[in-house]
Amino acid sequence: MSEWLSRTVKEEKDRRNEKIVDLWMQCYTHKEIADIVNLTEEGVRQSISRVEFSETKLGKSSFAHASHGTDFTPPI
Repeated sequence: MSEWLSRTVKEEKDRRNEKIVDLWMQCYTHKEIADIVNLTEEGVRQSISRVEFSETKLGKSSFAHASHGTDFTPPI
C-alpha cells in the first residue's frame, strides 16, 4: 500500500511541476503560478530551477532566458 501511495504522490507532484513549467513558459509570474497551483512563490522558483538544471544537465534546451530567482519579464 505505501508503495502505491508514494507512487501516487510522486505522480501528483510531477503533474503539478509540469503545470508550473507550462504556465511559466506562457509568461505567468511566479505569484500568478503560485496562486494557481496553491504553492508558495519560493516553491514555484524551486520547481522551475529543478527543471532548468535537469534540462541543462541532460543536454536538452535549457531555460536560459529565465532570470533565476526573479520573475521572467517577456520582451514587449
